[in-house]
Amino acid sequence: MTSATPTIDIDATDALVAWAADLVAVPFDTDVPPLELARRLGAHPSEGIVRFGFWIPHLRYADDVAVELELLEPMADLDLALPSQEATFRRTSLTMTTTGEFAWVAAAGVAVGDRDRVGALYRAIVHRPDGEIVTVQDPLASSTPLGAFAPAEVVDASWVGADRTDADYYQAVAATPGETPTIPSCVNLLQVHVPTATEDGTLASLTEWISEVAARVDSGADLTPADEVWLEYDGIELMPVEPTIGFEAGPPAFAELEGDDGTLVARLDRPSTTDWGYDIIISGGAAVNPAMLRAGRPHELAELAAALHRFPAGPMRLVIDVVYGHADNQA
Repeated sequence: MTSATPTIDIDATDALVAWAADLVAVPFDTDVPPLELARRLGAHPSEGIVRFGFWIPHLRYADDVAVELELLEPMADLDLALPSQEATFRRTSLTMTTTGEFAWVAAAGVAVGDRDRVGALYRAIVHRPDGEIVTVQDPLASSTPLGAFAPAEVVDASWVGADRTDADYYQAVAATPGETPTIPSCVNLLQVHVPTATEDGTLASLTEWISEVAARVDSGADLTPADEVWLEYDGIELMPVEPTIGFEAGPPAFAELEGDDGTLVARLDRPSTTDWGYDIIISGGAAVNPAMLRAGRPHELAELAAALHRFPAGPMRLVIDVVYGHADNQA
């Protein structure tokens, strides 16, 4: 549900731009931004302000390019488990400030998603001097509930470390200050392809399965042979969970139907594309393939990790299979 209209926080934007300008002023390989810069790209909520940063290569090829951040806030709560729906969004455009090939803005009043609610969707709109308008999705988004080719979602990443039920696991593997934490290699590692190994093809389903086995182990109940198999593993490797190429010929998961300066009506189709990890893309690789998320919330991956780390037969490690060499031709 929408609340206050998003507005630019001038002081926070000026500070963000000044910080970025100092880094951009130092020559660097144009294909590899400084790591400090990359870590500030994407959407970062903190204390009521969301700081946005986009790397936009279009800025390299033309002068007088104007960039706007378009925020799309759902007018009613969205249920991303639905196969298809129409939704109305409040549309707000905020002018971004460019430094080199990067565009920045800090905004107040932005709806931030959490475990139970979808936050504002966002994308950058580039106005070229020749009149061409280019839409740029966030390649470093934390949540892409409609896939990597649709607007990303503003979510608060602090949930990854806050109120975790497996905090003791991380405390046990934490290294002394200044040293890199290390985790011993797995001895018996189970590779899992979530779309075919679970009842509904989601991470939530896998979490429920493991939690049910753990509950029977804790209670001392009789175990089935299928239950006992889990006791032999000390790690699970998920085959690629990054967003994949969608249906290249359409239909798009996010289809604009009508709108004006203040609102946008769009058809939302639940992403369903899954494969064996050979058609991933670089953009959106920090997010989770929404086809594997039952409720469309990225929290489901963290909840799986917590269930594995709390397994009563001993904590199981979670290994993420990332193979960018398998990227599709649209990467």
